[in-house]
Amino acid sequence: MKSIWGDDCNDFKPERWIEKGGTIKHEPSYKFSVFGAGPRTCIRKQMDFTQMKIVAATIIRNYHIEVIQQSDHVPEGSMVSHVKIGFKIKVCRRP
Repeated sequence: MKSIWGDDCNDFKPERWIEKGGTIKHEPSYKFSVFGAGPRTCIRKQMDFTQMKIVAATIIRNYHIEVIQQSDHVPEGSMVSHVKIGFKIKVCRRP
């Protein structure tokens, strides 16, 4: 928006975020309406979590989940949590 950022608002100018001393320039969060004028989080984040809970509740309500193979479940060391050798289950539709 030209009213906020000036005539060069569409130009890529990283220096607009840096003070003369080399520090990062602070801008009030209300200038970033895309982020809901608050912390830098996705606007849809809360809705996505709600939808995820609805899907999980629907699966739990409509299906019976049974562990097929009992073994030691060792977590894999990574950013995404998963089991190293897998976690075998049987999913059956509830009557």
